[in-house]
Amino acid sequence: MRRLVNVCDTEGTGLNEPEHRLIEICCRLYDLDTEELVKGFVWRCNPLRKIDASAQKVHGIRLDDLANEPTFDVIAPQVRGVIEHPEVVLVVAHNGDGYDFPFLKRELERVGQRTTWPATYDTMMKGRWATANGKLPRLQELATCCDVPYDRAKAHAAEYDVDVLAQCLFVGRRLNWFNLPTGPQSK
Repeated sequence: MRRLVNVCDTEGTGLNEPEHRLIEICCRLYDLDTEELVKGFVWRCNPLRKIDASAQKVHGIRLDDLANEPTFDVIAPQVRGVIEHPEVVLVVAHNGDGYDFPFLKRELERVGQRTTWPATYDTMMKGRWATANGKLPRLQELATCCDVPYDRAKAHAAEYDVDVLAQCLFVGRRLNWFNLPTGPQSK
């Protein structure tokens, strides 16, 4: 059986607080041994609420862009299926512990999709080596350290950020900067 890593990113209407909603989710499954992309998923959903100006400034997604998208409860079973895919041994995100994982878990539970997660890995928390002073790196700093091209004009779109993060993850793994847990642990 293949060992897959799910590299993911989310965008929301604001911070991870109960009144906020996810509006964009990207999950890309990569073969951990060959580093090849196996399958990718991008979902957008209508949050049925306004997007905070500060969040919109970061990701550039307007409520009008989401008017014809399904609500999260409609796509949640698909998202859950990707997280629980039997070949996925690890879910990776940049700022995963601080934003993506708790936000996604809360939203899945909100719509009745209790999910069993494989191990998770936060490249922001594990990437202090990417900054001169050891601070938590932004994705751009991680990309620069890994010599991965980073286009600020495309940044903060979930799909673009996942593509950059996956490249950084595999460069960092090859250089032994990232020590990925790939056993049967769960978080």
